Amino acid sequence: MLFMGFEGMEDPSKKISFGTGTHRPTFPDQIAHDRFGNEQTPFRGVKEVGPGQYDNHIFTDFTKIKKPLSNKGYVLGARTGQKDFYQLVDRAPSPTHYQDVTRKDVKKSLKPFHSSSNRFKREASFVGPGPGAYEHLVERNRSVQSLHSFGGRTQSVPHVDIKCTAKEDLSCENCNEKPVGDFYQYKSSVLCNRCYEYNFKWQEKYSRAYLTSFKKARDCSFMHEHEGTTAVIQKISDKELKKLKQKEAYLSLYWS
Repeated sequence: MLFMGFEGMEDPSKKISFGTGTHRPTFPDQIAHDRFGNEQTPFRGVKEVGPGQYDNHIFTDFTKIKKPLSNKGYVLGARTGQKDFYQLVDRAPSPTHYQDVTRKDVKKSLKPFHSSSNRFKREASFVGPGPGAYEHLVERNRSVQSLHSFGGRTQSVPHVDIKCTAKEDLSCENCNEKPVGDFYQYKSSVLCNRCYEYNFKWQEKYSRAYLTSFKKARDCSFMHEHEGTTAVIQKISDKELKKLKQKEAYLSLYWS
């Protein structure tokens, strides 16, 4: 197109971009109302955050704190007297006063750490028998003899028979004395403990084979009191007597 006879001149450009000349929001300061704006978060905050962009010389906490309330220095209702300015005094002690020059004399204790007891406990050492002190040829699985009956209770056989001396007149065949405590009996023959051990060792009156047939017995003085009569005053209960019999029967498996 030609204007005023000038060739090569074009029309001035119009301020229209992308079909419109209105204000368009730009990201990230503003958000567009489309799919992109829904998924992307706009920038919220100070735009210019680079170095040198802060007005610290104008807006600071120091200016807000030191801001005078009035030209005279006080407000309505305030004190008009002279202000007292206190000088800061450092009350910390000097390096030479942290520790006294004159130290107190320390009295030495009689024992270290004021205690004379042993610091470490002495544990008792286990003293067991030597390798050659064990009996290898011993009977295993020993059990107390018991009397069984069909449908009845099991009763253990006592190791020592208890004889009531008030009902039976017992006397030793060797010394003719009444046995006290433990004695030995075979049928109607009775030997006290002292005579039995003497003849078993020396075989003076009885042979050792004959003495092995005797069985140990005991009088009832530990559980009964007769006081010269046939009446019985029981010292211990039947429960305690049963426990003593069971204990003696078990220990007889290991000691004669």
